[in-house]
Amino acid sequence: MVRQAPLPMPDVSGQPTGKPRGRSLEKKSEDFAQLFVHILFAPIVGMPGWVETLRDQKDKVLIERLSHYQDFEEGMCTEYEAMLYISTATLVSPPSHNWFNIYMWLFNQHMPEAPKANDLIGPAELQGSEAEDLRQLRQWIFKSQALHLKRKEQPEAQESKETKKLAKEVEFEQPRLI
Repeated sequence: MVRQAPLPMPDVSGQPTGKPRGRSLEKKSEDFAQLFVHILFAPIVGMPGWVETLRDQKDKVLIERLSHYQDFEEGMCTEYEAMLYISTATLVSPPSHNWFNIYMWLFNQHMPEAPKANDLIGPAELQGSEAEDLRQLRQWIFKSQALHLKRKEQPEAQESKETKKLAKEVEFEQPRLI
């Protein structure tokens, strides 16, 4: 009988790496710690000047983050946080037809009793580019949160190249969203 060498342990993505078992566990622990920090300490993102209106949503946001932590692994905030951002954006200027549909779809998903009570009708599904627009918004909010957390760690004068790159991405992408 021929003995085969044991297979290397998979990394976080599930692909074999050939690295020793302890290194993979160390990486998983680091990823878990970053995820946990993001869930607990990332700010609620809203339009400038209107973020204070979202303070009473802090507990609901935490519950949503804990129950949808997979979204963070994909580099996106929760749908509930996206709904809150859009609600503050509508206080600055009226939304386009697409963003109104996205907001109403999110509103129906997260507050199903409210639309019925107020006779608000929203789409049952997102159409065309609406799902992609929502995905891009969720990624942008996540990046904004990550940038805030990184800047909290290190003073702006000592920002790493990675943090500066993230700041440029956040700045560039925001005006295109709503």
